[in-house]
Amino acid sequence: MGSHSSVRFVAEYMVRTAILFALIGMIAWGVWAVFADYATRTLEPEVAMAISYAIGVGVATLYIASQSGPVTLTDSGVAFAIVGGLFSGVGSISYYAAISTETRQLRRP
Repeated sequence: MGSHSSVRFVAEYMVRTAILFALIGMIAWGVWAVFADYATRTLEPEVAMAISYAIGVGVATLYIASQSGPVTLTDSGVAFAIVGGLFSGVGSISYYAAISTETRQLRRP
């Protein structure tokens, strides 16, 4: 019975941790959108995105460095990450361009 309660505790902990990370992600993406809008008021969308993502890469690197254990890479994982990064870049530039255009149009008399 003790083994069963340990498994249940671990499962509950994992669910709580996943929910916490999801909430942090939701709040962070919402705050990011606000500051992305502010950035494109004075910067070109591509420049704002590049600065934003450069800082994001730094945060991700610090997070990886703070984790225990070695980083393992697989060919397929790296390939999927590269393709995902390409789509993320296109989507981000499009998003920044959209909010930049919207901001300029809203300022017109």
